[in-house]
Amino acid sequence: MGIIESGRIVASGKVHEIVEQMGSHVQVVVRTLGALEDLRAAVAALPGVRRVEAVDGRVTFSFDHARAELPGLLRTLVSSGQEIFSFEVKDRSLESVFMDLTKGQVT
Repeated sequence: MGIIESGRIVASGKVHEIVEQMGSHVQVVVRTLGALEDLRAAVAALPGVRRVEAVDGRVTFSFDHARAELPGLLRTLVSSGQEIFSFEVKDRSLESVFMDLTKGQVT
């Protein structure tokens, strides 16, 4: 498989190889009983977090550290006063890899 942008191959290989090449980060979806903006700000301030979005009652973000560090991230959010009622970890999808690799340029 290959990912092409503007006539240039930006990644190629088997799907699982391309996903692995992009690193070990995962998508995390968190829901709170508290204020969504407070949760978004708390998440955005944590190390290893990027692409933070607050939409439809949940905060979604990418986490660049090892999966083993996710329980610590959750503990940090709870101990900071966040009322977390859902914490879901999603493995990288081909779509998220595509979005990371491309800049949306069309020729």
